[in-house]
Amino acid sequence: MLIQDASTRPHDCETPLHLVPRLPIELCEMVIDHIALLSTHISFEFEWTRFEAREWRITLIACAHACKGWYDRSMYHLQRNVWLSDREQAVSLSNHLRRHHHLGAAIRHAIFPEPAPGLYTLIPHFTTFVLMLARRIPNITSLTLIKVIWKASSMHAYVFECLPVHSTITHLRLYKVMFEKPSQFASLISAIPNLRHLTCAFTGCLNKYWQSPSRMPRARVCEIVLFNTDHDVANVLAEFNSISSTVEILSFHASHTASGSAFPGRGLLVTQAGQKLLNAFGASLRSVELTDRDGWAETRTFSLSRQSNLTTLVVTHLFTRCPNLARTSAALSTIISTSISSIHIRYTHDRLWAFRENLWDLVPPFDEEQNKANIDAARNIDEILSGSIFAKFPPSSVRFELELMTANDADIAAEQKVGEGNWERFLSQNMPRAAARGILDCALILVKEAVTVLPVTSSPSNVWAKEYSKHILNASHAKVDPAPEAD
Repeated sequence: MLIQDASTRPHDCETPLHLVPRLPIELCEMVIDHIALLSTHISFEFEWTRFEAREWRITLIACAHACKGWYDRSMYHLQRNVWLSDREQAVSLSNHLRRHHHLGAAIRHAIFPEPAPGLYTLIPHFTTFVLMLARRIPNITSLTLIKVIWKASSMHAYVFECLPVHSTITHLRLYKVMFEKPSQFASLISAIPNLRHLTCAFTGCLNKYWQSPSRMPRARVCEIVLFNTDHDVANVLAEFNSISSTVEILSFHASHTASGSAFPGRGLLVTQAGQKLLNAFGASLRSVELTDRDGWAETRTFSLSRQSNLTTLVVTHLFTRCPNLARTSAALSTIISTSISSIHIRYTHDRLWAFRENLWDLVPPFDEEQNKANIDAARNIDEILSGSIFAKFPPSSVRFELELMTANDADIAAEQKVGEGNWERFLSQNMPRAAARGILDCALILVKEAVTVLPVTSSPSNVWAKEYSKHILNASHAKVDPAPEAD
């Protein structure tokens, strides 16, 4: 191999092709592998789009078209995530893997998206995928269904019998999936023998009649994430005795507003559904993340009296008037776990009212009635945190976060004058023992909502996406200094 120094080469002549320096193919493959590492950070959030273009994918496509020597390596990584919108794509993938057996080992994620943005669809090709690709994708780890109507008439009778063949699947993600009845959801869960992580967003059942499936889950599900999900889905999971002792992580959330709920009228009793899951999973839970609503039809708060091994608690309180510390006090008073080491309480202003009142009325000092109630609640929390259960808490392990939303740049400047330090000062003065121990961590976060329209199709009926940017202001991660003693 001849490499000529460019500084000594005449500028008026071209380098012959056989003199162009060439990198060893092993080094090129290492570069391709490094690019593909970015694909492992793919985010499975609740906002999905099949038109998503990521830099790593564009670069790998370019590598695949660069030369024959790079093709197989690039395609190996590109096929980690396969999108199957219809039967033709499923059959094409099966035929492709029949000719190139080694590429099947690269597939990790199978995604079944909507055929067009905004449309729900049947997925008879899910059966094609399960039957034709059995044992050809030995390393698949996750299934994702997006905007699907699950009907028995569109599925092969043996789909649940054949799905266990894909024994390497550990993640199931359902986004806007509607089942005909709860037993179908239960059968899907039961048919994945090694399921470990389940995520459901805007998922529900059309027919509420519950009938136990012929088989119960054999999997040891360790994490369940539910967001704006119908209560029938939560009920199915709560009644699965086989997973009640294996679930260690539970995240149960609802939308910021009632109007944002996918199931109007069924989202009012959020605490009731969440509590049923807490009771069902009991002592197995170690990490719990919940959404609590203030001012809804129910006044009860979550009880953690059965979580004897709880280590981490995150609670998001949605409020409209002002933060309600009394609900926090009531929830913390039920903790019995001596293993708990981290508590994160987040007060989030309900977006439905976020732009309809003076933003700084939500920051201490509150009006007289609300201020007295919150002072009493803060002192109760301080008393609770002084108990033996919380005696070994590490520094900054109890975080109180106030999150406000604004679309006005003027509020950012006003925050420095009006809101600066008020939230921290209010908590440290009314929780003096927690502040003195250094376990208290406070933050006031201002979220600026910037709406950007992004066309994701070339058709006249463009779909627009909203992009939210967060500007975190006055977010102190250091421990709060103890409140000064009164003279």
